[in-house]
Amino acid sequence: QWGEHRTGIFGETEWLSRHPRTVSRGLALLRGVFNQAIPPPPPSVSAALPDDGGGNLSSRERLERHRSEPSCNACHSIIDPLGLALEHFDMSENYRETDADKPVDSSGTYVSRYSAEQLTFQSMEDLGPQLARSCQARIAFADLNLKRALLDAGLLLESEDITLAHQADLARVRQAFVHERDYATLIRAIAQTSAFLR
Repeated sequence: QWGEHRTGIFGETEWLSRHPRTVSRGLALLRGVFNQAIPPPPPSVSAALPDDGGGNLSSRERLERHRSEPSCNACHSIIDPLGLALEHFDMSENYRETDADKPVDSSGTYVSRYSAEQLTFQSMEDLGPQLARSCQARIAFADLNLKRALLDAGLLLESEDITLAHQADLARVRQAFVHERDYATLIRAIAQTSAFLR
């Protein structure tokens, strides 16, 4: 049973160990799949989840209690759905069916802030294929890889906006990857941009 639930990179123990909590998993998926950054919480807001107050709450229920605070909900409504898709994995990367003696619920709906694209899922097992088909995720992945390549080559400053500094190259790389959905094609498109050919 250990292997049957570990579909894709997000079920691998190495990835899960780097992102042990629901919120850190949601943030990692937003950054790594959708190239979307979320600002840190304001200094006046505690990022810690409330304890269960002896109420035997699951981690999902504790997160819902935290999100009920208006100052927390704005960001958590974006972060949490993707992280909850991996709720079947505990903080030690073990697969579980129950949390606080309750059935684990890893379902959710993620709505893109930019395209209004909606992904509804029962767990990462059916979210993963939807991410692979998502046009927004493919564009974001292309952007992220071009940015990393330009940064590594010293062709872009961290403070620069890639959409302004490399507009034509970005359009070419996006078109190549969205059309082909192939990593080798993406790398080839990056290598053939004017920034690298110069």
